Amino acid sequence: MDGTHLTLLCDRLAARLDDRVLTRFQLTDMATVLLVAQPYIHQGAVAQSGTDMHVVNGSLRWIRGHDQDALVGDLRSEVAKAVDGAAQILGRQGSCPQPGCRGESGQEWAHA
Repeated sequence: MDGTHLTLLCDRLAARLDDRVLTRFQLTDMATVLLVAQPYIHQGAVAQSGTDMHVVNGSLRWIRGHDQDALVGDLRSEVAKAVDGAAQILGRQGSCPQPGCRGESGQEWAHA
C-alpha cells in the first residue's frame, strides 16, 4: 500500500467520521482498518518525529482495550485522533528532503 492509497483511506475515514450516527461497531471497524494499515503508516513515520505515530498507536491501543465499554463519543474521539495522526504522517511523506524518504521529494533528492 503506497502513500496515495493511505491518504485516500484517511480521507475516507475522516469523511465518514462526519456521520453523527455511527455505531460502536462501525467505529471499531474503522479502527480495525487503521490497525491493518498501521505497518504502512509506520513506514512513513520512520524518517519523521515519532510524535504522530505515538498518537496513532496510543489511540488504536485505547480503542482495542475499551471498544466494548467506552462511550460512542469517546470511541469517535480516539478514531479521529488516530485518523488525524495518520494523515499528518502521510501529509509529510512527500515533503521529506532526506535520502530514502518516500515521495516525490525523496526522488528529487536522489536525482540531485
